[in-house]
Amino acid sequence: MVDYAKVKTLQAPPTLVVPLPVGFAIGTVGSSVIRTNYWKMRDAAAAAREMLVQAAMNLAGDQTRANYQVAAGVVTNTVKKLAYTYGQLAAAAGHLPLPSGAQLVPDSQLKLIGKTLPRLDIPLKVDGRALYGLDVRVPGMVYAVVKHCPNFGGTLATKPATPSGMSAVVPLSVAAGTGRGTEITGNVNAIAVVGPNTWDTWQAARRMHVSWILPPATANLNTATFQTQAQALLTSATPYAAGAPNGPGTLFTVEGNAAAVNAAMAGAVKTVDAQYKLPYVAHACMEVLNCTVNYVPGVSCEVWVPRHPRKPPRAYCRLRCG
Repeated sequence: MVDYAKVKTLQAPPTLVVPLPVGFAIGTVGSSVIRTNYWKMRDAAAAAREMLVQAAMNLAGDQTRANYQVAAGVVTNTVKKLAYTYGQLAAAAGHLPLPSGAQLVPDSQLKLIGKTLPRLDIPLKVDGRALYGLDVRVPGMVYAVVKHCPNFGGTLATKPATPSGMSAVVPLSVAAGTGRGTEITGNVNAIAVVGPNTWDTWQAARRMHVSWILPPATANLNTATFQTQAQALLTSATPYAAGAPNGPGTLFTVEGNAAAVNAAMAGAVKTVDAQYKLPYVAHACMEVLNCTVNYVPGVSCEVWVPRHPRKPPRAYCRLRCG
């Protein structure tokens, strides 16, 4: 029960505390934020609303909940004709015990959920006020562009010479805990070209020829092979099982009760069967993966790391250690 026009978004700060304290982070990966946090957020909002109402009750000296209405961030006592803004009540409400089982607003009375509303982040992205990881600047910066091996499991054959105008070429290896499949810890599977600015460094990395040692199976990786394997898996793959590991080669089905769907299909008078194919493409984020490091040997190391690209006004988090 707040005025949407007065809502402001703030970037959650980083923390290494486990579990994460309330207010520090809610993961948005996999488009799961609403699916996993909807009821939690509604319960939390209802509890906060009732704490604000209780603070108003204490100020008005009237403990009859039915005498209070809440709208647009204002709690009103309809009998005594008293009104208190959330701002006036917040300090006192913060010292009250957390209520249990706070009543949710009925779906028929929802003011924002399910309605078409302007996104708060769009103006910042359109007029350039939104700051991203690539916007960070520190004195004396150099820029590094990573050139990856074109195939999983490949390793660097020979370190290439530093291109003209660049500062260095640095081999990069797979860190412990990040290896997946043929990516083995310690394997040098990328290089970083370091230069004076983003554009020249990027172009130097693109032009540079790098020799890689590729796995034997690389020759069989092509679109035709992928499509053939996918077609075969439609009839031979292990069906998806809820709660099971469901590793590579699993035949995924509709969400929900697959048995009920299959029964309905079997009893249908008419069915339509169609196949849709998508190319093998990268699932890339809008902002390229990057970070900025301000390292002062023996003194401090400050790191700016991009957060989710849809989270302005500052779509990065800042870590500092000394």
